Amino acid sequence: NWATGVTVTVTAVDNDIIDGTPRTCTVQSAAPTTSDDPNFADLTISPVTVTVNDDDVAAIIVEPTNLTVFEPDSTATFTVRLASRPTAIVSVPLSLDPAANVCGVATGTVDIAPDQWQTGVDVSIWAVDDLVSGNRTCTVLTGDPSSADALYNALNAGDVDDVTVQVIDDETPQVIVLPTAITAPEGDEQA
Repeated sequence: NWATGVTVTVTAVDNDIIDGTPRTCTVQSAAPTTSDDPNFADLTISPVTVTVNDDDVAAIIVEPTNLTVFEPDSTATFTVRLASRPTAIVSVPLSLDPAANVCGVATGTVDIAPDQWQTGVDVSIWAVDDLVSGNRTCTVLTGDPSSADALYNALNAGDVDDVTVQVIDDETPQVIVLPTAITAPEGDEQA
């Protein structure tokens, strides 16, 4: 194999941490060459510099972004997780669209610790029973994330998906006529 050489494979370690700019490492022989041929014994092999490009990004993932709940009180769950391991807790504020008071959310802020980045945090939502007939929609709005991790702190609400919740109504539309019986005399009199 002297004419073709030997291929050495170098594999980057995927560490799930945002490293930012490309990093380099040097691959070099631990000792001079050994050979029975004196022409190839005790040679120093030149080091090879390897550039490692990072594939990790700061992103907040919300799944699923469309849910359905049923009046009077059914629940559903969505998960908020991160695309990479942060260096500090990442907080994502949640609020409800004030125009539609037909669902509730279990928390006002989701705090994701560095060791929770892959699994995330589950958030429960539920239907709020009302007396209005017809299905309604509410939205769980995400706010600007905050963190001591500068890359996650640089994200804003537009970088995080909201959750749309379809609330299926339990009221049956009806018309109620009262009283149900009237006595009317003959003639010009009205009851």
